[in-house]
Parts: sequence; C-alpha cells; structure tokens
Amino acid sequence: MRTGQAGTSELDATALQRRIGARTGGIDVGTKLEQPVGDSGAVGAPDGVVHKLVVRGKAVRDRLPDMLELVHSMLTDANLDAQPKAVELLKESKSRLEAAFLSSGNSFAGMRLSSRNTAVGYATELTSGVSYYEAIKEMLTTAQDDWPSLLARLERLRGTINARDGLMINLTSDPDAIDGAKPQLDAFVGRMPAAPAADAHGEDAPETSPRGGGSTPFSFSKC
Repeated sequence: MRTGQAGTSELDATALQRRIGARTGGIDVGTKLEQPVGDSGAVGAPDGVVHKLVVRGKAVRDRLPDMLELVHSMLTDANLDAQPKAVELLKESKSRLEAAFLSSGNSFAGMRLSSRNTAVGYATELTSGVSYYEAIKEMLTTAQDDWPSLLARLERLRGTINARDGLMINLTSDPDAIDGAKPQLDAFVGRMPAAPAADAHGEDAPETSPRGGGSTPFSFSKC
C-alpha cells in the first residue's frame, strides 16, 4: 500500500494530505533500483542490486520540524489495516498496467528480455514488468479473500524498511539552514529503530525467475 494513502492512527487520508499541503511543499514516496558501486568507485558486480525506498520532501526552514514529523508518521504509523483502500489501490495498479501493455507492449517485452542479463534487470521486471502484474493479481486475490495474510506481509515489510541501518538523508539548502537543521535531523534519526525487527524478514522473496526454468535465489539489499 502506498505510504500515506490510508492515513495514520491520528489522521485519515484526507486530513493527512491536507496537512502535507498546508505545512510543506509536498512529500513524495517512491522506490529506486540501482547497481551498487564497487570499491573506489569501480563498477559493481552485475549480480548486485540495491532497492531503496525514497522519500522526497520540501519545506521552508521554519517548517522543517513539521515535514520531519509527517515523514516519520507516514513511515512508522501508516494505517496498513485498511482493506478497502488496499483493494482499491491494487485494482488501480492492475488497470494501469493492463492499459500500459496495450500502448507500450514492446517496452514490457524489452524489460522481460533484459531480466536475463543483470540482477537490476531481473529486479526491474519483478517490480515493474509482467511478473509484477502477476504479483498484483495475486495480491488482489489475497486482499479480497485472505486479508490478514496480506496485512502480515505489509507489516513485515514496514518492519524491514524502518531502521537507522542503511538510512541516508540528502539535505539541500543554504549552509546556515543545514547547520541549524542538524539537531532536528539527529532527533528524527534517533526515533527510528536501530535495526529491522527480528521477525521482519518473511518468506516473501520471489522464487521463480522470469528467465524461464527453475528457480533463482534473489535478495534485495536496503540502503
């Protein structure tokens, strides 16, 4: 479920979006796949991949505490137990992909072929291609027929992501503002768990390779 789409324990989805609009210049959440850099900046191993959750936000200096509080709430307190919203979002994703297959089928075919060459290509297929579409259909069925099972997977995922281990913050501003923001950033980092929850890593890693035939062990690194 997209972070913020179902609100938090204190704010429903509408109130959360209104607060983001009133106190910040926007907060956006997405993911990023990339090949890790090797030692001394060398090209990394072709079978390596880093999958990042990326949160982007902007605010004037005086509103930085508000933005950090909202980001923390979205990451740690999102209302995951919202079955109707999950079903709605999964149906939207399924319809969007089906429309994209009709208009850009060659791109999905190329993505499928590229999955044979590198771990990044394989991961991209799993998270954006035909394999992702099949996973969306499976999750939609689970959301409708076995919601507690999907909710447990979402909670494990949140437990895996929310940790200081691997957290990176890139702040862009003038030097004085950056110096003034350091104590607030330290406090934000300090509120995050030191490491992923002990039971956060479930058995949801993909087993079947789109390369065809057999299974391929695969894991995502977090940064």
